Amino acid sequence: MILTALRICLTAVLIIAGTGLRAQDWEELQRNRSGYIIGQGYGSSAREADQNALEDLASQIRVKVSSEMTLKSSGVQTSHRNRSRETVSDSLESIISTYSQVTLSNCKKLIVNNGPKKYHIVRYISARDVEKVFKDREAKISYMLNVAEKAEKELKIDAALKNYYWAQILINTLPSPSSVSYYDCDGNMQMVSVWVPGKISSILDGLDFKFDGFSSEDNTLGKLRVTYGGMPVSSADYTYMDGISWSVMTSAKDGLGVIELRKDVDIKTISVTVEYQYYNELHQDPEVESILSIMDPVNFPEAYKTGISLEIKRNSSKKNEVRQGKKSEETYSFAAIDEPGTERYVNTVRTILGSISGKNKDDIRGLFTTEGYDTYRRLLLYGNARVIDDSHLKFMRFNDEIYCRSVPMDFAFQTNDRHFVENVVFVFDSTGKVSGITFALEDKTVQDINSMEMWKDEHKMILIQFLESYKTAFALKNIDYLESIFSEDALIITGRVVRKTVIENQITLQKQYVEYNRQSKAEYMGNLRRSFDSKEYINLKFSNTSIGSWRDGLFGISLKQDYYSSNYGDCGYLYLYVDLRDYRKPIIHVRTWQPEPNLDVDSLTGLYGPGNF
Repeated sequence: MILTALRICLTAVLIIAGTGLRAQDWEELQRNRSGYIIGQGYGSSAREADQNALEDLASQIRVKVSSEMTLKSSGVQTSHRNRSRETVSDSLESIISTYSQVTLSNCKKLIVNNGPKKYHIVRYISARDVEKVFKDREAKISYMLNVAEKAEKELKIDAALKNYYWAQILINTLPSPSSVSYYDCDGNMQMVSVWVPGKISSILDGLDFKFDGFSSEDNTLGKLRVTYGGMPVSSADYTYMDGISWSVMTSAKDGLGVIELRKDVDIKTISVTVEYQYYNELHQDPEVESILSIMDPVNFPEAYKTGISLEIKRNSSKKNEVRQGKKSEETYSFAAIDEPGTERYVNTVRTILGSISGKNKDDIRGLFTTEGYDTYRRLLLYGNARVIDDSHLKFMRFNDEIYCRSVPMDFAFQTNDRHFVENVVFVFDSTGKVSGITFALEDKTVQDINSMEMWKDEHKMILIQFLESYKTAFALKNIDYLESIFSEDALIITGRVVRKTVIENQITLQKQYVEYNRQSKAEYMGNLRRSFDSKEYINLKFSNTSIGSWRDGLFGISLKQDYYSSNYGDCGYLYLYVDLRDYRKPIIHVRTWQPEPNLDVDSLTGLYGPGNF
């Protein structure tokens, strides 16, 4: 079994970084044999000899790793809530092969005899490098668990489950998982082999889905209220059974998700499966991706929610309700506007929403400013927008503008297999026309910003408005806005995960690596424009937000960004240093992106921040 698994990856590891230490000949390598793991290969061609050397090295690595392993191939049983679960179902050989893949890709080559009729090639790797693979994997698990805990506290269930589950996959390959511990956010030491599967089960158990009526007149588009521990989730992903087949991936936001039923199918209940494995995002982590290509996944029955009742009330609707933004009740630091002043804005918003839903055929351009109507047209082009609920409109005032917040809409895309829910914000200028439309931040992120007691309410709202405008500019591919907010001398450091194809001996290797660039504003905008042109849609999600303010209106913003698009996706850490003293004319002076913390960047956080500039 091990040789079969290894042969699958041998074609992907024949291109190795470097050709060996040329100053070290074969005799010297043999004299220092105790510090290395060595594989030898012979053949009538260089390629044949190299393959044989790699297979021999793989066999030697297997012996080395086997001696380190205390895990038994029958699996480890852990108990959770009086029930046993097999957290490791794969054989010892499969686990060992995950290390062979990594170590083979780091080995060196020494050509002892270069033909012409007989070739002798040696592949070797430092024994310390093999041991380092274990340590690196443990460090990666700790990093993922830290991200997952923070996401769980922010009720970003999608990010929490993905990181907990991917950490679980890595845990299942550790030589001795029962000896590996982790200090959680509360400072308690946890045994990862028991704690992590328990966390996943607990989160899945704590998720609840309830039907909340229909949004469409034909009773096909319905609403789901999604909560975790009784609180609305900030974000969560799921699929559902519509009576015939399972749906595409659907994202809930701020406690609201959708279902779409077929007109010709009459069902009383639905089933929901919570997403936690995220196979469609495995390209973000090649190590987890390679492990799952060899090992079986871990299944959690708690992800399956059955018998969710559909209380179908044909052509019924709740009484429309308008909420005013009272500071004691809302999470936004807006001043409330009185009821008589609200009516004109209510009518405008409902007229626009009626146009989106197809109920209103009138020309509505007169309700917008020129810029506002351009944004509206971009919104309609973004994923077949559909209104989910217009019964809880919130109107608030900031300076001379009126905001209608939290109008939930569903967005779907022709070439994509997911739905997104976004809360849409309409901005009115002093003349009463819609001058802008943005996608709202998650409620939890807004609450975190408003919890900054030392900040002025004005600065909190400026920051919220900026982040929402930034997120929306990417979603609607508004390059003009992005060009306007970057200073001409902005420091822009971009990192992108790419696949580089290398050819050696007619065999190709595709290896992911991160490419960092320092770009001028013109270069960055040019690349961004080409990226926008190649994508049907872009959707950003923010989590782990950390914000510092050094003086009024100047902010350093660090956040974890999940980037989804029709042909590319990644996750990483974004840092922005922005001047918001004139909130209508924000200026970004620094923008950096990195895929994960790097202690070479910062010895404490591993992230770019004010100390780097």
